[in-house]
Amino acid sequence: MQALFFVLDNPELLTPVLRTFYECGVKGATVLNSTGMGRVLANETSIFADLRTLFQGEHHYNYTIYALIDDEALIDNLALELEKITGDFEADGTGMMFVVPVIKAFGFGNLK
Repeated sequence: MQALFFVLDNPELLTPVLRTFYECGVKGATVLNSTGMGRVLANETSIFADLRTLFQGEHHYNYTIYALIDDEALIDNLALELEKITGDFEADGTGMMFVVPVIKAFGFGNLK
């Protein structure tokens, strides 16, 4: 079992991204509002005040979506489909996705 984390940089794409999760077979995920470290440092720490100009006019938050997945092929397919919506993950401003192994999970029932 793996925990998949996807950070969506463009909050306007949340609905199509969640639809893609569902259509690829992920029937449950959690969505969190999140903010990148650069934005927090630029807005709250005077030593990083010069960073503020990098963030002017952009959205103030991202969404972090996570889900437990028990099918590695589903993860690969989901990554391909998400890039169709967000653009190449290697490009700036699209988002990022990573997967980590889960040793134990409780309260999730059958994930398949």
